[in-house]
Amino acid sequence: MIIKQIDTIPLNMHLLPELTIHMQRSAHGGRVVLYRVTLENGAVGYGEDVGAADDVSHLVGENALAGLRHIQHSGVQMACFDAVGRALDVPAHQLMGRQVRDKVPFAYWTIDLPPDLWAQQTQRAAGLGYRVYKFKCRPGGIPSNRSSAWPR
Repeated sequence: MIIKQIDTIPLNMHLLPELTIHMQRSAHGGRVVLYRVTLENGAVGYGEDVGAADDVSHLVGENALAGLRHIQHSGVQMACFDAVGRALDVPAHQLMGRQVRDKVPFAYWTIDLPPDLWAQQTQRAAGLGYRVYKFKCRPGGIPSNRSSAWPR
């Protein structure tokens, strides 16, 4: 299962204007790269990484099956798991071990925000149908006065 081609697809994740000032503390600044790995047998897999696109051309010609353990680029390694799983007609989790979940919820996400903006964003997320809100807490945790701003 030789890697024939790797395409890098830069994505610009546009942020809501009211969140932009806070999201600048995020390491990737809304930049996400999708990596598409094509194997010689035609199987295609996708993986993602944050930040600017890396030159991964040196991985073309590598064995994707061996790369599941040895490729140290997270986006390409993820794409190899996807492509190898498709080539073998097995779910990617079988290449890693036992299945842990039947499904994974799709979450609304923000970085740490002031309490009033967090409350506003939880309402927005719920209104869009999200049932999970993933947020970042910074060192020191969440001060107890923040929880009073969260809608119930």
